[in-house]
Amino acid sequence: MHELRRPVQFQDVDAAGIVFFACFFTYAHDAMVSLFDTTPGGYAGFINDKKVGFPAVHAEADFRAPLRFGDIATIRVTATRIGQKSATLRFEMLSKEVACAVVTNTVVMTDLVLLKGVALTTEVRALLQAHHG
Repeated sequence: MHELRRPVQFQDVDAAGIVFFACFFTYAHDAMVSLFDTTPGGYAGFINDKKVGFPAVHAEADFRAPLRFGDIATIRVTATRIGQKSATLRFEMLSKEVACAVVTNTVVMTDLVLLKGVALTTEVRALLQAHHG
């Protein structure tokens, strides 16, 4: 499992004073970037140098408790499924050990020039397997 701690910023909350639902998908993406940043060259290296990306082809979320401005969200990332070209990532979001949301994204490794799915590389597969759960 990979973990990212991210503060809830003022611009993330809605009129009710809680994180706007769409921001949870941004938090999930931030955690995915953090996971890939543990590799040489990081996430930017995949995009800029290797010309591959990981767009979401399916996303869903379950909301359990509010997050508010000033909270620190702990985001735990696990790979729940690793396929030939795609993987499903689970992002559990907590504040003070209270489960606030779970976001699940299926991403496809994509050649950014051809905009076609490609097989997961050995490097990506190893990263995902290290966080499989």
